[in-house]
Amino acid sequence: MNRIITAVIVSLVIAGCAGGLRGKSNLVQPTELNSTIPSNLVVKGWEVKTGSQTPKESNLRFLIADDGVGTLYVAGQKGIVTAIDMSSGSKVWEHKVGSQLYTGVGYSQGVLLVGRQDAYVEALSANGGESMWSKKVLGVPAVPPVGNGNLAIVRTLFGAVETFDLQTGEDRWAYIFNNSELSVRGAAPPTFMGADVLVASDEGTLALIDAKTGAQKWSTVLSEPLNGSFMGGLRDVDAAMIVTDDRIFVGQYLSGITALNHHGRKLWQKGKGTYAGLVFTGDAVVSVERDSTIQALNAQDGSPVWDNRDLRGRNLTKPVLVGNRIVVGDYQGYVHVLDASTGALQGSTKIGSNGFLLDIKEINGNIYLLDYSGTLYKVSI
Repeated sequence: MNRIITAVIVSLVIAGCAGGLRGKSNLVQPTELNSTIPSNLVVKGWEVKTGSQTPKESNLRFLIADDGVGTLYVAGQKGIVTAIDMSSGSKVWEHKVGSQLYTGVGYSQGVLLVGRQDAYVEALSANGGESMWSKKVLGVPAVPPVGNGNLAIVRTLFGAVETFDLQTGEDRWAYIFNNSELSVRGAAPPTFMGADVLVASDEGTLALIDAKTGAQKWSTVLSEPLNGSFMGGLRDVDAAMIVTDDRIFVGQYLSGITALNHHGRKLWQKGKGTYAGLVFTGDAVVSVERDSTIQALNAQDGSPVWDNRDLRGRNLTKPVLVGNRIVVGDYQGYVHVLDASTGALQGSTKIGSNGFLLDIKEINGNIYLLDYSGTLYKVSI
C-alpha cells in the first residue's frame, strides 16, 4: 500500500513537470495565441454535460471509448460512466460504479472495462451499464483495461499485468514486471499486436506477451536512466503505443520516441520526451513533447521533419490526424489545427470553457474531446 501511495504522489509531481500545473516558475509559460490565426476553421457539432468530472491536478488519464457502431463511452474520477449517441450527442445511459476511478474506459465485444481506485477492475454491460463482474487486482489499475474479445487485460501500479475472461471475470494469466520501489505511472495501455499484447512497464521495459498463454516472447529495455537523479531516472511510457505493418513506436517521458521492429529490435531513438501522445501520418511520427512542442520525425530513420513551438506551455492533448491535418486541444479549451506536412499552425478555435483531458479521439474525421468539467464535445474541420 505504501508503494502505491508513493506512486500516486510521484505522479502528481510529474504533472507539474509535464505542464499539468500552471503558474509555477519552473514551467514553460503558456504561449499567447497569434491573433491573426483563423478562428473559424473548427466547427462544433454538439456538446453534452456528463458526470465525468476530473480535477486538473489529479494528472489522471481518461480515454474516450467507442463501440465502432455509434456509441461513445466516457468516465471520470468520481466513478460515473456515461454512454453517448455519437451522432446526436444525447445520453444513452449513465451509471455509477462502486468506487472512484483511476483510469478511463476500455471497450470490447459489448463489455466496458474500468479501473477503480480501490484496486478492482470492473466490467460493465455496454448496453445499460450494469455491472457484470469485478475482480481485485494487485495494485491500483495504472492504465485503462483493454480487451481483445476474449480477455480483459489490466496493468497495475504494482507492475502486474493481470488477465481475466472478458465475459465472466474468471482468472486467466498474470505477468509481473521487475519494478523499483519508487516508480511513476506510465499511462500507456496494453496494445494488441495480432495474437500478442505489448505492455510497457514504469521503468521503460517493453514486453511482447502471448495473449492466450501469458508467455513472454521478447522483452526490451527502451532506454537507460539519463543520470543518477530521480528525474533523470524517469523512463515511463505515457503515450499510447503505435503498431504499423513493420514498426512499433513508443514514446517515453524523457527519452523521446523509440522505433522497433516487430521482434523488439530497436531501430532508432530520437526526440526530447513524449507525454501527451503520438500519431502516425504514414511517413512521420508526430509527438507532443513535455513542453507542448509538437514534433514530427521521419518514421524510417527518426530524422527531424518539422517542429512547431507556437503552442508551447499550453498543456496540449495528444495529437490526432484528420486528412492532412494534425489536431490538438489545450488547457484553455482551444482546438488547434496544423498542417501535417509542414507543422504550420492553420487555425485556433475556442470550443470549451475548460481545458481538455489529454486523450482526445478521432472517428471518421470527427474529433471528440472531454474537458475537466465532464463536458464532451464533437468538432469537425
